[in-house]
This record gives sequence, C-alpha cells and structure tokens, in this order.
Amino acid sequence: MNHSHLCPACGSALPVDGEFAGVCPACAFGIALESEREHVEIRRRTLGDDHYLTVDDTYSVGVVAAIRGDRAAALDWLRRAIEHGYTDRRSDVPMARDDDLKSLRGDPVFDALAARAAGGAKAP
Repeated sequence: MNHSHLCPACGSALPVDGEFAGVCPACAFGIALESEREHVEIRRRTLGDDHYLTVDDTYSVGVVAAIRGDRAAALDWLRRAIEHGYTDRRSDVPMARDDDLKSLRGDPVFDALAARAAGGAKAP
C-alpha cells in the first residue's frame, strides 16, 4: 500500500516511497537553489568573483533556476557567470546545447549569452 504524506514546504501530497520522499521536486529544486546561492556568496567572499570555482558555481545556480522554471533568475545568473569568465571551454557541453538549459533556448537573451560563452568573450 502506497501511503502519501505532505511536502513540509508546500503541502502537496507525496508518495512515501517516491524519489523525493522528504519534499516535492519543486521544493527540492528550491532548496538546491538557495543552497547554491549561499555557496556562491561564500565562494565570492573568499575567492573572489572571477575565481573559476565561483564562476562554475554561479553557472550552476543559473542551471538550477532554469530547471526550476525561473527564466529571469536563470538568465541573470548565467550572465553573471559569463561576466566573470565562464566560457564553453570550461565544460564538456556548450551552453547552447546544455539539456538543463533547454527551456531557455530561443530566448534572444539566452542566445546572446550562449554565443558569448561559445566565443569565450566576457559579457559586456
């Protein structure tokens, strides 16, 4: 028998044996996003904005925001990553083809960011 319980964050019903037994997927991404944001802030303060670890974490926050469906936040975090040195050379998958960012494809702002990442130039 599959008993449901409620997500403590939003109250939606969840199967006990589900993949996200603690919280629903939307809240899990929200928790991940907050955790990533905090991590970026710590990296920024200790290593600086242009350090490769800060840049990589900044990109990751953009990815989590895109997965969560927060287009504006995703584009903002991706822009920040590019402004501080992110390029496609830092990844096995170019930004334009990153499956986690597919919800942003076709957006003129995303397309411009992906072009900058592909060219290796910093965002203006």
